[in-house]
Amino acid sequence: MPQATIAPSIPTTNLVQLQQHLHTLREEADTLADLVAEAAWDSFESDVEQATEDGYMFDLAASTQMMLASSLAHAYEQALQRHVQTFLTKLSPQLAKAAERVDLAGLRQSLELRSQANEMIGQAIDRAKPGLIGMLFLSNDPCSPAWEKEHQDNAVRLRRQLLALQKPITAMIYEATLGLLHRARKEELEESRTDLVK
Repeated sequence: MPQATIAPSIPTTNLVQLQQHLHTLREEADTLADLVAEAAWDSFESDVEQATEDGYMFDLAASTQMMLASSLAHAYEQALQRHVQTFLTKLSPQLAKAAERVDLAGLRQSLELRSQANEMIGQAIDRAKPGLIGMLFLSNDPCSPAWEKEHQDNAVRLRRQLLALQKPITAMIYEATLGLLHRARKEELEESRTDLVK
């Protein structure tokens, strides 16, 4: 029976080091996922404040929904680069391929997050809209104090509903990031074992 041989491309010492780095990644995965979720939420919160700082008209609901979902997805990609990819490349050059995997997987994941966030944001906007009675008493005069107050009230309700999404959005991003890190670690470990034993 042929004996397994050590592939010259990955010396045993390098493999041991790689496994140690992957162990560190497993230990730090929760912290990294928290950092990504927190950074993405901070960006989203800033966008919400900006969108509602001067009052709000619900005629802009569709564009607001699309803008916030897209900016959240972009913030997620940036947070992955800043926290996860930087961590991997600083930890070891051996994890450069893992960093590339995270980058590609993150782009795909951001599309899914944008779709999920878009639904949550749309529901929050709907909850913030004035009820039927409120609609009956809306002012049609842009110069009246009532018109200004309505738009300020709209902004307050919308901001409240959108910021109430903190828990579900951060949980969604945390779980997505954690899953991404576990897959990258598993793929890196499986590839190293395949290269070791031929």
